[in-house]
Amino acid sequence: MPVNPAKPASDTSAQDLANGLIYCQAEDLFALKPLGQKLQLEQTRTSHSMMAGVIRTRYKGRGMSFAEVRPYQAGDDIRTIDWRVTARTQTPYTKLFEEERERPVYLLIDMRSSMFFGSQHQFKCVYAARMATAIAWAALAKGDNIGAMILSDHGEWDLRPKRGKNAVLALINALVEANQRLSNPAAPSGRSLQGFLDDAKRIVRPGAKVYVLSDAHDHAEGNINSVLCTLARHADITFIHIYDTLEAQLPSKGWFSVSDGFERTQVNGRTISQRFKDHFTASQAAIAGALTQSMSLGLSAPVGPDLEGWLIDTFGKGRTKRKSAPTMTTANRTEAK
Repeated sequence: MPVNPAKPASDTSAQDLANGLIYCQAEDLFALKPLGQKLQLEQTRTSHSMMAGVIRTRYKGRGMSFAEVRPYQAGDDIRTIDWRVTARTQTPYTKLFEEERERPVYLLIDMRSSMFFGSQHQFKCVYAARMATAIAWAALAKGDNIGAMILSDHGEWDLRPKRGKNAVLALINALVEANQRLSNPAAPSGRSLQGFLDDAKRIVRPGAKVYVLSDAHDHAEGNINSVLCTLARHADITFIHIYDTLEAQLPSKGWFSVSDGFERTQVNGRTISQRFKDHFTASQAAIAGALTQSMSLGLSAPVGPDLEGWLIDTFGKGRTKRKSAPTMTTANRTEAK
């Protein structure tokens, strides 16, 4: 049963809506282009890693695409012979391949009802949309192809990889559309994270860089370990776990209201705060275990007031890597200030 947002959508002020704290705005996402140009996606920092010593995924390599055929020459690998052309011309021909120049970057973004929540700063869905857009701008600056999938309780957006500014604009439009359909954090969801990742296996190209942005609230309801391992065989995965600080730690003193959107009850923080914290810690450990098993990188991203600082600290160009990654607790305190 989720805790009600500090300001439910029905009680939200026009000022909060205008500031893009509840619903993301296209103008705000477009304005993140300068931030994206400060990021370098190849070298991910470990300052927000989900666990100290997390295993980095091995380099998958970019895919090889067909270039042309030419007459067979001595020394050519017989496995590259084009048998159809050879049979048609009665002369041996071999296929030539070239390394793809653009690396496809895929953004897999969770926009289900559970992301429509926030106790301070902004809602998780807005934070995720801004983060995904900044990463897309960074990919554009490097000349990479940009693709995306958006998971929603109201449908699914599938943007195949394209190069250029229009690819980012298409992502922004899709994010705003998916975000605007959210209205209740407790609404039942018919889509699972496991199913979302399973769908991604069919479209993610070999050698791709994949960023998954989700609160992973239903990670225990399916076997994400297996699907992550399969996806990671041919793609470089970075899983960014987005959560509100109130989801990690409830107030330890006093009474507060909890609602599922229909009924409301009073809860004593002194009674349940430790159990709530233990449950969150166990969930974090389970997610980290799945990522370690698949040799993927996991980043902890509690919603905070300084998204730019988090992104530059994690992906910034020319930044000196910290000597040691802080624990999850340290990272949470940093973002919660």
